[in-house]
Amino acid sequence: LFALVSETLFGLVLVSRVARRIFPVAAMMMHAGIFFLQRILFFDLMLLQFVFFDFTRARKAIGDRLAKRRGRLQVLYDGLCPLCIRTVRLLARLDLFTRLEFLDFRSVDANEYSCGSKLDLTRTDLEREMYIVFRGKPYRGFYAYRKIAVALPLFWPLAPWLYLPGISWFGARMYGYVARNR
Repeated sequence: LFALVSETLFGLVLVSRVARRIFPVAAMMMHAGIFFLQRILFFDLMLLQFVFFDFTRARKAIGDRLAKRRGRLQVLYDGLCPLCIRTVRLLARLDLFTRLEFLDFRSVDANEYSCGSKLDLTRTDLEREMYIVFRGKPYRGFYAYRKIAVALPLFWPLAPWLYLPGISWFGARMYGYVARNR
């Protein structure tokens, strides 16, 4: 009876905040009951219920903790480049724990930024390639994207491949080609 009512009323999760707290848990309990009574495991349907929970506070707490321990990566990009803007928008959406801090180098005084962070970045360098500053050290082009891959959880499966021999040479050439033709 419990399973029948929760399955019937499950559509309320689309419109009710209270239903989003009750019915996904009820569905997980129903699938756990199916497993214990009938030995049929619907693990994917149990995990699917997590879509209905709001993890914003947990993400922010983890992001703040990571920022204190490891710091944020400052991404210096060209605000006049449409490809750069689209890339930054995409990276911002994929940045679950707010590890990246985006700075349009055209709206920031490059000389003042370089002096303040004790770096030797010129406006010409920043126009040519994207830079990331992490823990006071600059990374550019492909190497910057490699740092991003290590920082963002979605790219963790890809990150080890970026450190294989020959990949950095190929990646730097590909990045240079794209950067010249943007």
